[in-house]
Amino acid sequence: MKAKVTRGGGFKGALNYAFDQGKAAAGDKHAERVGGNMSGLDPQELSAEFAVVRQLRPDIEKPVWHCSLSLPAGERLDSERWAAVAEDFMKRMELDPEKHPYVAVRHGDTKHDHIHIIASRVGLDGQVWHGKWEARRAIEATQELEKAYGLKLTPGLGEAKAERKASTTDEIGMAGRRGEQTPRQRLQQTIDEAVKDAPNAAEFAQRLEAAGVTVRANVASTGRMNGFSFEVDGLAYKGADLGAAYKWKALQDRGVTYDQARDGEALARFKPGNAATSGDRPKDERDPRSLRKEYAEQWKPAQQAKRDKAWGEQRDHEVERRHAIKAKFERARDAIRNDKQLLPAERKAHLSIARMSKVQEEMHLRESISTERAGLKAEAGRSQFVDFLAEKSQAGDGYALSELRARAPRREEAGRDRAIEQGAQVLRRELEAPLMRSLAFSVARNGDVTYRDERGRELIEDASQRVGVLKDTDKVVELSLRLAVQKFGPKVGLTGDEEFKRQAVEVAVKAGMKLDFNDASLNQYRDDYAKKLEAGKGIIEGVRNTTTGGSKEQIDRTGQRQRQQDDPDHERDR
Repeated sequence: MKAKVTRGGGFKGALNYAFDQGKAAAGDKHAERVGGNMSGLDPQELSAEFAVVRQLRPDIEKPVWHCSLSLPAGERLDSERWAAVAEDFMKRMELDPEKHPYVAVRHGDTKHDHIHIIASRVGLDGQVWHGKWEARRAIEATQELEKAYGLKLTPGLGEAKAERKASTTDEIGMAGRRGEQTPRQRLQQTIDEAVKDAPNAAEFAQRLEAAGVTVRANVASTGRMNGFSFEVDGLAYKGADLGAAYKWKALQDRGVTYDQARDGEALARFKPGNAATSGDRPKDERDPRSLRKEYAEQWKPAQQAKRDKAWGEQRDHEVERRHAIKAKFERARDAIRNDKQLLPAERKAHLSIARMSKVQEEMHLRESISTERAGLKAEAGRSQFVDFLAEKSQAGDGYALSELRARAPRREEAGRDRAIEQGAQVLRRELEAPLMRSLAFSVARNGDVTYRDERGRELIEDASQRVGVLKDTDKVVELSLRLAVQKFGPKVGLTGDEEFKRQAVEVAVKAGMKLDFNDASLNQYRDDYAKKLEAGKGIIEGVRNTTTGGSKEQIDRTGQRQRQQDDPDHERDR
């Protein structure tokens, strides 16, 4: 079985291809839906369902996960077995089918029986599946499926003849928070790479050392080789801990050779109690457990206290900044109200501009807070044991330095791959933020204020008893709602067509705004929509069974709104 994995930004195109529909349809794929956890029956309905979950994380540029699974020529599965294989494959990829919407479609247009799985990387709980090394993991998963379903066996990575041991729940949870593989998975993968071209035992150990793995060669006094044990990120593993494919006998079957006369001297430094580095460890070597004990009992609790303090300072600073914005606005508002020289129209315009300034500063603050919190979370997700070793090494502890070097991959020659990279999250914010940072405005003779973006496009009109939405992107709608709250308070009315009203309600819910609408039906829709976002698994069914309209009508609205948001020049008066 072969797997091919891709990612994309649009569900509709992937679904049209899978179902052989749309303008580019060939009409010869004999497409048949064979599995999935969604309610829709065609690309339009399914795309609308995916769009609801996509809105939970609008910052993810490529939420589409598309994978094809293809059998060798002459081998076939029935539809029920393909459904089971698709779900099992999702689980083995750690893409939980209980949380991530997906659909599986079978094609019959080639001599290779195959299916296409289209899934959302965004889960029903708003969490994003990162799937690092997914191509490699897909190969491993297909090999596991071949054995589980009695299919033809195909060659795989390292020609492993036995399965790996799965990571523990704790390992998966920690790695998931960091968005990376578990130490066990990284070690298994590193060993698979190291055995590829049948190295001798010494070469095998040296390759792992160069990749940052601490290696221990278990060689008896007679010279008999009994296998290896490994350590990564402060965690020790025997071959059996990694799976049958990593025991010494299995490593030999995979090509690793041992000869006492040839490898004995080179492996001497990898024996337990000897330095697995280039002589940096001091002669008065301590018990290797002493560093870990100091780390667990002293350093790690101290770092946790520092992180708790940093979170507390962040929260305090957040409160201070919110109060400062509020105080600044109140001073400006009072000054405008007390300026007797201002005409009524001028006073109205000045108040509008002051309110808009406050709204923008609050939105900028929310972005800053989000970035600060992401930084604190990323800091907590780093390998703390490596940080501990680095700190000890900086203080002159040679034993810690040798341990650190044993874990660090050797650097490539300087200058071969020079690059300065912009962080994706910061870049995304810089692309989004100009709308908020470069608003211009013009004031009419009656005091109405019209706000424009840097291209001169009219966005919002602040009139006496209304805030007009002149461009219906979610960003502008949110800004308009926040300006309205500054003017009228949390109880507001909405005018315009039903699509706009629903969009405004959904934007308010996603932005965490506690609004009360004049229209009771909108308040009911607000409550229903909030429940859908929180209910997780109820989101998919909720789109098609909403109490505020027919399922087909709701799907049409959702799809149309998504298309409009994708078109930056789509405008409508409100």
